[in-house]
Amino acid sequence: MYVNKQERLREDGVVGEPILFYRTADPYGYFSNFSKHEIYLVDPWTGKLRKYATGEHRFQAMKAINRKDHGFVCKAYSCSDSKKRGRIITLRDDWGSCYSSISWFVMLEICIAKAMRHNDVMDELERTNSHHIYEDSPVDPIWGWRYNNNYNGANLLGRAWMEARSIIFADGR
Repeated sequence: MYVNKQERLREDGVVGEPILFYRTADPYGYFSNFSKHEIYLVDPWTGKLRKYATGEHRFQAMKAINRKDHGFVCKAYSCSDSKKRGRIITLRDDWGSCYSSISWFVMLEICIAKAMRHNDVMDELERTNSHHIYEDSPVDPIWGWRYNNNYNGANLLGRAWMEARSIIFADGR
């Protein structure tokens, strides 16, 4: 358990300033799943390319165990609504909530698709260079790092963005 932000950064081996994001209007807000960047990915129920209004829509829809629930989440009118819908559908047995679970790979796919589709996101990701990236969420112990201001969150969203960056820029771009 970490006592404070500095201890967590030291333990993570952070050199320089970390990249923090949370709200879409904040610096690096494009990394939020709530940013208004649509993505196109294969619908697991039809095998066809589908437009998802935001990363949050895709993430929540991928929790579904059937085509009907997947579509129900995709039709949400906002990110918040998609999140609510994702909480009332039946969750896949294999969903998980840790690094290397299916939810992690879905998030990684979303980050890559979002950066590859949107130049503004790609440019923002490139500007992060090799800095550590953290979702500065005070309420999410899985995807954020600042849960209850104790910096003990798993930061899976920040880790997904760092992994996406290493994949996208593997050729040294």
